[in-house]
Amino acid sequence: MRALLALALLTTPVSALEGGTPLTPGALSRGTVAIQAVAPQPDGKVRMSECTGALIARDLVLTAAHCLDEAASPQHVAVFFFDGSKAVPPFAPVAAIIRHPAHVKGWSRKPGDIETRQAEISADIAVLKLATPAPADKTPLPLGAAGKPDVLTVLGAGIAGPQGRSGTLKSAPLANIRHTQSGPQLAFATPGKARVCRGDSGGPVLDGSGRIWGVSGAILRAEGGCSARAVVVPVDPRNPALKALIGNAAQ
Repeated sequence: MRALLALALLTTPVSALEGGTPLTPGALSRGTVAIQAVAPQPDGKVRMSECTGALIARDLVLTAAHCLDEAASPQHVAVFFFDGSKAVPPFAPVAAIIRHPAHVKGWSRKPGDIETRQAEISADIAVLKLATPAPADKTPLPLGAAGKPDVLTVLGAGIAGPQGRSGTLKSAPLANIRHTQSGPQLAFATPGKARVCRGDSGGPVLDGSGRIWGVSGAILRAEGGCSARAVVVPVDPRNPALKALIGNAAQ
């Protein structure tokens, strides 16, 4: 397991599913969102980051915290809902960004030993509070339970390969799942014959019952923004930090 964690020192924030299966209209697509965050630059241009997230209440979205590192304010973040596999306008404005208290901005660009990196990845979650509740036809996805499941499925709307475009919501079963045995819990997995790429970060990872067990957090040894090995950050609803995170967002 330390060998896997050593690989995590070479991780980058997750991106999208190259080779996954496009979602058809249903509960999963109604509860998954695409997220765009823009960062205005001094030269007048903007830098944009794209991620995936999950609706966990009518006005709350769970995602990866690093997706929002470049956002100076909630006004720089937009949430898009899906019609089947396609993200559709209009976007939903964001009223607040609530990050895990232990989140380290830019953690992937900083040096760190195995234990430090494991802690940083495990705290890479955030909740967005929407300015208005999601449309009535959208369905929040339920949070799952603790444990170390051997059946997981990842959802993501990132780029379809290094030269592909983002915005298509796909799913892929995870295989070769290995859980950390000490320190903060993480899971390492392979998305079947697919790859995770830029834009999949924050996408919900579902257990066998269809509940959110975790979110996509990082990928190992990325090439061209994609990788066949991903790290999942668990989101146990009984975890005090997560309970506080959701509670603060709900206020």
